[in-house]
Amino acid sequence: MKPGRVVCLHLAQLIYVKSKSGRKGLRDFRGKTIAAMEDAGFLFYGEFVIPKNPQAVAMVTKSERLQFSQFHRDSLESSPCLNDFILQFRKPGKQDVSVSPQVSNDEWIEWAGGVWGGISATDVLNGWQKARGNDDEKHICPLQLPVIERCIRLWSNPGETLFTPFLGIGSEAYQAIKLDRNAVGVELKGEYFTQAVRNCDKAVIETHEQLSLFGGD
Repeated sequence: MKPGRVVCLHLAQLIYVKSKSGRKGLRDFRGKTIAAMEDAGFLFYGEFVIPKNPQAVAMVTKSERLQFSQFHRDSLESSPCLNDFILQFRKPGKQDVSVSPQVSNDEWIEWAGGVWGGISATDVLNGWQKARGNDDEKHICPLQLPVIERCIRLWSNPGETLFTPFLGIGSEAYQAIKLDRNAVGVELKGEYFTQAVRNCDKAVIETHEQLSLFGGD
């Protein structure tokens, strides 16, 4: 990490499951993450909420907290769905190069409100299901591509390098290539890495095709 540059972390809060922990309620994963990053020397600089559709979440997770039946039976047991967060951290120090964001004023007005609407939960790279093994731990689907795009456009310049320490199937690297950046990723699981390479190759092909279509090199 270079001084002054940004680290983005995507996460959601966690819940206590009574059958496992003997209690109900939220586990403040967001707060603990912020504390851990600050202990590591990073500056907590901003955050963005990515709201979820509670009915869609209820259908997928079967959470009683969101069910109409529970709400009408006893609303004390109900709670809102767990939205996603993008936490923005910066490494202390003065950056050598400023970032000229590829973001319009209208886009910045919308995004700077702190709530990133218009993000479809299904707008992700395909292929993670094929790369998942039978012995995998519970795995949530990849981060939505528009979220990655916003982070890259906000906090990096074309030609710069994005580092993703949890590469997965390569969603961040895929978007970096599409947006004229480079990417370095680390992934422990061979199946995910193989799929990430396929996705990066796909991004290179699509980018070249787009340049050819508009008369670029």
